[in-house]
Amino acid sequence: MAKQKELNIPVDGMHCSSCSLLVEKSLGKLEEVESINVDLNTNKAHMVLNDNISPDIIDQTVESVGFTVPKDEVVIQIDGMHCASCVNNVEKFLPRVDGVVEANANLSNQKVTVKYYRDMLNLKEIQKTIEMLGFEYIGLDGELDVMDEEERYQKDLRGKLYRIIVGLVFAAILMAIMQFHIMVHPLTMGQLSLIVAIFPFCYVSYPILKAGWNSFKHKNLDMDVMYSMGILVAFVSSVLGTFGIVLDSSFMFYESAVMLPSFLTIGRYLE
Repeated sequence: MAKQKELNIPVDGMHCSSCSLLVEKSLGKLEEVESINVDLNTNKAHMVLNDNISPDIIDQTVESVGFTVPKDEVVIQIDGMHCASCVNNVEKFLPRVDGVVEANANLSNQKVTVKYYRDMLNLKEIQKTIEMLGFEYIGLDGELDVMDEEERYQKDLRGKLYRIIVGLVFAAILMAIMQFHIMVHPLTMGQLSLIVAIFPFCYVSYPILKAGWNSFKHKNLDMDVMYSMGILVAFVSSVLGTFGIVLDSSFMFYESAVMLPSFLTIGRYLE
């Protein structure tokens, strides 16, 4: 048995009990509608659904009897989308928020156009959903200060640039340690590499690992999950090889564990 879902929609044009009854009868004929109650005072229809239903079908059904389902749009500025999979996540999960009909995300300007039933916009739930997906909710597009938005953009670029510099510098140091077998008594080459790699690995990899974990939690195996797996495998195998746990010293890839997220960050910086 399908899980039931409640849906509230506004209906314009009703003036009497006959109008509300007509809307009830027309929507009640849809096979996805388990039960329906139309309130003339609030001009809203409350439905219990036994399956997902397209908003277009609801619109067409209401319009066929002479009424309309009013909708509005709002543009929301977010941050953190890096690929088509990020866009798909936003467009998939936002329509699950009560009152939201459709969401269209733009990767290039990090904006989401949300179509919703009039007077039913729940910004707190939308913000909660966006942050649950691992993105940052900035605010409504029309309410943002242009200077603040530019400063946020420049701050994000600076953060990426700092990570790139730190990652590449430490990757070069790690390559030198591995290439010339540098050791500092009483540390072995592997132990020295581990100490040198811990900070840049955590600092450079954090945004990628965070995005990958959020995607994994929502059963979405996107590119961030793939990147995270590659980065973690390189680092964990290096640690195991350092201490001779399962793997030997030939499995030390500390420079790769730092270099890979650095190159990924370069790509996102250039975007």
